[in-house]
Amino acid sequence: MSTLIRLRSGATLDRTIDDYDRSRPAIRRRRLRSVCYAPFLSMDFDATGAIRLCNHSHSEVAQMGPATSVIDVWRGAVYQRYREEMRAYVLDEHNCKHCVRQCAAGPGSHVFATEQFDGSANDDPTPAYPKRLIFRLNSTCNLACVMCDGLTSSRIRRERDRHPLMPSAYGERFFQEMEEILPHVEHIEFYGGEPFLVKEHVRIFEILAKVGARCTIYVNTNAVSLHPRAKQYLETLNFKTIAVSMDAVHPELHAEVRGGLRSDLFYDNVDYLLSLRDRRGLAVMLNVTEHRKNWFELPEVFRFAERKGVYLHINTCIHPHNVTLYTLPTAQCRYVLDYFERQRGALLDEYPRFSNLANFDFLISLVRAEIASRGPDWRPVMTNLNVATDGLLAAPRPGVRPFHTPDAVAGEVERIRRMLDPDTAARLLRDMLGRLRALAHVDEWRAVARTTERAIGARHQSASA
Repeated sequence: MSTLIRLRSGATLDRTIDDYDRSRPAIRRRRLRSVCYAPFLSMDFDATGAIRLCNHSHSEVAQMGPATSVIDVWRGAVYQRYREEMRAYVLDEHNCKHCVRQCAAGPGSHVFATEQFDGSANDDPTPAYPKRLIFRLNSTCNLACVMCDGLTSSRIRRERDRHPLMPSAYGERFFQEMEEILPHVEHIEFYGGEPFLVKEHVRIFEILAKVGARCTIYVNTNAVSLHPRAKQYLETLNFKTIAVSMDAVHPELHAEVRGGLRSDLFYDNVDYLLSLRDRRGLAVMLNVTEHRKNWFELPEVFRFAERKGVYLHINTCIHPHNVTLYTLPTAQCRYVLDYFERQRGALLDEYPRFSNLANFDFLISLVRAEIASRGPDWRPVMTNLNVATDGLLAAPRPGVRPFHTPDAVAGEVERIRRMLDPDTAARLLRDMLGRLRALAHVDEWRAVARTTERAIGARHQSASA
């Protein structure tokens, strides 16, 4: 019997090492086998000065200070412990909770560790330099997204949290060491905040040009901050992948999820990036975060990706508690799962060669695994935030046709009534009613609006609708 993947606590995952590795074709040529290659390859530097294994780590390996040597951290005891554990297929369930969830839910090919690190795997058990660097050196950002916090967005820190901005944790020694390290690096990634607004990132861009580093570059951008200097870097440095954060197609919802976003500028810049793809041969992809505010819109984002011919990656949102899908009551999770499964069929009808089907199936598997993992004592996470934002209120925006036909809407009304508790059903139906009223000048839609009003016990108001 094959050995199960273990956790640092001594618990095991319901997934064998053999099963996990079978879905990881890139490691078949490796002499050194590991559940994750991050500690052999990667260093992540965040806005607080924390050094981590990767950009989904939840624990720091070290903290930057004026005397901190990045090279000493890389060659030190904490990194070595992770290397030994990973070679034994042991995951730190606290630090690696993102991948633990994904590994338990679906095939190994969709686990973040596999996607990010298998292709650059290192057979040296004690490498002298990292091969991959991840920079989030400051939280400077022009947006305030619902799934972010003051550590990842300076705008949230300033406007929502009312806290002073964080001072930079990165001094001259850090940038001097980067001049030594970067020539050995094969790949670097920039996140934010918004990467092109972070002055420390500009310093790294300048060092890359100075030392003639040929490492490939990945950047995750919100696509509304492509100022002329940013476009100069995109045109001259060795960028290979531009990942665009996109959580909705409809402008109103997109701006609601990503506070401060200008939809017209976003789509203009996406067109620029697609032209850059065609001219320079780099990849453009979408990073999509699934949560309570946009789950109903995700099929539309997949449709957008198909029309543009781009790869779509799902970022798993597990916090904040009032934003993630995975703290919702089980009946509400089942409703979301039912919606995704029905939309899967519709997408296949529209796109018989649906290029992002595996990623849509992975999205489905995350919700299905969450439901399956809940025991009889499981309870939804309650927060002290506004109740209107704390449950399943995510339905298409007012004025947007929610389904293709009135019959489809009538069927959805019945499904909501059947699957959800009365309070949630009433809230969701009221949101649908708001949209239907914008279509009520058409007789067939007016009739559906009346049915929806009756379903929530509202008074007959079709004349005003």
